[in-house]
Amino acid sequence: MVSPINNNLTGLVFESTNNNTDLENIVSKLSSGKKNLRVGEDSGSHSQGTKLSSKNIRDIANVQNLQNFLSFTQSQDGVLEQVGKILHRMDELATRALDITATDGDCENYNKEFIELADQLSKFSREKFGDINLFGGGTAGTDYIKGTEANDFNYAQNVQNIGTNAAGSTDTGSVLGNDVTGNGILNDSSVVNNTNDATPLSYVSPVQDEDGNATGTGGGVITADGQALMDNAVKWIKDTQSIVNSAYGWTIDTGDTWKLQINENGQAGGWAAVVWGYQGNVDRMEVDLPDATSSGIEFDRVIAHEMVHVMQHQNTYSSDPTGDGSSRATWLSEGLAEFIHGSDERVYGILGNDPSDDDIRDLTNAIGNGNEDWTANDQYAAAYLAVRFLDSEIKSSSYTGAGTTNFNVSDGIRHMTEWMKEQKVANAGAANSGLNAYISTFLGDKEYSNNEEFINYFKGATEMNVAIDGDGSTYKSKAVSSITISDTTSYNLTSIEKAKDTLTFLSTKLTDLAEQRSLAGANMSRVQNELQNLAGKISTGEMAVSRIEDADIAQESSNYASSQVRTQASIAILAQAKQLNVGVSDLLRGVNIGG
Repeated sequence: MVSPINNNLTGLVFESTNNNTDLENIVSKLSSGKKNLRVGEDSGSHSQGTKLSSKNIRDIANVQNLQNFLSFTQSQDGVLEQVGKILHRMDELATRALDITATDGDCENYNKEFIELADQLSKFSREKFGDINLFGGGTAGTDYIKGTEANDFNYAQNVQNIGTNAAGSTDTGSVLGNDVTGNGILNDSSVVNNTNDATPLSYVSPVQDEDGNATGTGGGVITADGQALMDNAVKWIKDTQSIVNSAYGWTIDTGDTWKLQINENGQAGGWAAVVWGYQGNVDRMEVDLPDATSSGIEFDRVIAHEMVHVMQHQNTYSSDPTGDGSSRATWLSEGLAEFIHGSDERVYGILGNDPSDDDIRDLTNAIGNGNEDWTANDQYAAAYLAVRFLDSEIKSSSYTGAGTTNFNVSDGIRHMTEWMKEQKVANAGAANSGLNAYISTFLGDKEYSNNEEFINYFKGATEMNVAIDGDGSTYKSKAVSSITISDTTSYNLTSIEKAKDTLTFLSTKLTDLAEQRSLAGANMSRVQNELQNLAGKISTGEMAVSRIEDADIAQESSNYASSQVRTQASIAILAQAKQLNVGVSDLLRGVNIGG
């Protein structure tokens, strides 16, 4: 039988050993600050703590990424601030050029500075942040204009086929390619076939001038020049209807009566013609006699352009062309109107024979956000190229559905315009009938999903997927463009008339600048908010890891003191045991003494 004394001593030895082990663990936890020294102590909390720690490390690294992007956007805004100063100086120069006391030499000097400032704007648009373009590295529009793919514009080839600017060439770039008889290529002097049919149009009110005078009325008559011009307008209006119907699938609404008005006393230097109307209805087409009969104006092309606007009002939700309720998409309506008769000559006049990528990018940038008032030559040229680009994108779409009643995506822009008409006839509403809905339905394989993204893609203003935390969550930044003046042939200070046009043009550029700076500001605001949010996540994560992994110093200190007391007590008792006739080694082996 085992002695009770032996039993008690054996227990003291084991307790002392355990106390020593506990004391070592406590000392390790206090010195390391960790609650769990080994995975096996609490595998669940170890796993959770490891995941949270890893997430925190990624978040901390991502702070640097966001700070870099903040520096990027601040650099963009800094350049745009300088652009604003240049535009204001150009505006000042244009105003001074209107001074009647300024000599020709003064105006020449003003113009020299103006041209140099325009060149500086182009250089600003190519600024870099490290090796990254500040204002977009995308090349979609440039590649299309320069390219050699089946649906590309191929500027190097087409520049040899642009109206009177290329010897022996008659191609204008029209969406149709042939005149209304199908017998020849459209050219600068005969875009719309003249039927010589001046029969009054039943849906157009009698021709009148701005004072209400009309042929055959008691209030006076239109002048001979005005009447001759309007007789041609009536002929071309008739023929243009068939052109638009063939190109876009739109039809004339003979129940929509509108007025054909000639402004005989208009001021030269503005527009040759303009259409006033609202969704589904046209009020009038105004023609400005001085501009319509000025040198270089091909009035049949003007009428073709304006009739696209008339029929767009009647066949689409023209007051909301994108379907988002706010975008005017001026580029689309003006681009379609230019595409009907072709504007290669306009493009050539800006880019010349051998444009660089930067020259092309300056022109595509003229499209701005696509919503501005359209007054400038390079705006019309950019809109025309954008519609041609959209035409090629539709033709290359992988969509294989039924399309519309008459067209498939292989027909390009005609597929879109016919679809818009069918949606309008079905009363589908603007949101389901605009460009945004068309892109999402038929162009799902492209790198854009709406009107705004398409415009940015065309002009190369890239949006960035900015990582906002360590989980890989991102947001798409706003694309920011610089402001350039690509057409200094049309906009300069060589004459009073040019200076007036340039002032109007500069006002649109200043509006564009305000838009671009607001986009840069939106990016800065967003990234600053994300930095604050990320800082909060990091702080919360660190506290969560601390609660899981960190030792409780107060508790462990208490445990340390308690373990020391127990250990010292055990040692003291064992020391007393030496006075007994019992060997500790015997106790440990559990020797049976005195049994």
